[in-house]
Amino acid sequence: MGQPCISCHYCKYNIKDRSEINMNYDMKLSKSLAYNSSTIMLLEKNPRLLLKLQANVRGYLTRKKISLTKKIHQNSEKICEDLKSEEKFVPELEDKEIVLKNGIKYKGSIKNGMREGHGIQEWPDGTRYEGIWQNDKAEGNGILYHNNGDKFEGEFKNEKANGYGIYTHYNGVVYEGNWIDDLQDGYGKETWPDGSSYEGYFKRGQRNGQGKYIMYSGAQYEGEWVDGKLNGKGTYSWPDGRCYKGNWKNNCMHGKGVYIWEDGRQYEGEYYMDKKEGYGIYKWSNGKIYEGNWKDGKQEGVAKLIYPDGSIKEGVWKNGKRTKWLDESNTHNDEETSDINQTN
Repeated sequence: MGQPCISCHYCKYNIKDRSEINMNYDMKLSKSLAYNSSTIMLLEKNPRLLLKLQANVRGYLTRKKISLTKKIHQNSEKICEDLKSEEKFVPELEDKEIVLKNGIKYKGSIKNGMREGHGIQEWPDGTRYEGIWQNDKAEGNGILYHNNGDKFEGEFKNEKANGYGIYTHYNGVVYEGNWIDDLQDGYGKETWPDGSSYEGYFKRGQRNGQGKYIMYSGAQYEGEWVDGKLNGKGTYSWPDGRCYKGNWKNNCMHGKGVYIWEDGRQYEGEYYMDKKEGYGIYKWSNGKIYEGNWKDGKQEGVAKLIYPDGSIKEGVWKNGKRTKWLDESNTHNDEETSDINQTN
């Protein structure tokens, strides 16, 4: 009647009836007792020996029977384990359209009552997410359309922008790069409609680390940033040819730096909040040099002038003006020193 069941002990070993096991054992017992006549007479004269022999035979047969039963049970368990390992439970994915709380609508794949796979969710204010869901959360690649016209396209994790993504503002500003928890974090590039751009590192939504900022005017800065401001070492170049290379603090030249003008003039020294302050050396394009102290962007205190012919003259300056020479024998014309305070 049909095929034998795969997990049945008796079918497994082609045993038609349980009594067949006992029959096999009885046959073995009969053969084991087929002794010659002299042996039988000896056993009849010694009942105790006969009883001991019978007990040993029964014990042997019982152990064999238990061993066979265990073997059958072990094989049956292995078959069941193999069957279980081959089973693959695959929950069904359903395409549904449902309305969640607060009027939120979802249309897409559902598994075990949760959003799973591709789906579209719309909020009453017009915001819409279209992409991959996992465990009832936006997880994977997707597009989020904001109700103000902004759009983010990229990777999501725990319903936040995480990984690579492109954010396009309604006003044309575009950021393309890495994200962590909805904030620009890592390497990225930001561009503006007027042609300005920044390419470099971000942290917690602000420029942090090395980056290059090119302005629509042609000016550009390349260097270190902290919390969205010029901080650390960097180089700022103006479209007219001027250039400053040195330290910055909160968008100001601060600390040691070198400022070079388009006509060849140069200042190398200390700055304090965008102004020359402390010790510094100013060189004219004709080779003349001012070496001394500065205050509020102007010469201050005792300093010396070094002329192209190598002669040196010391004097005293106050608020950017020379008040006297320490050696009145100076005969050089110093009218051109007035341009020293016109710019940075």
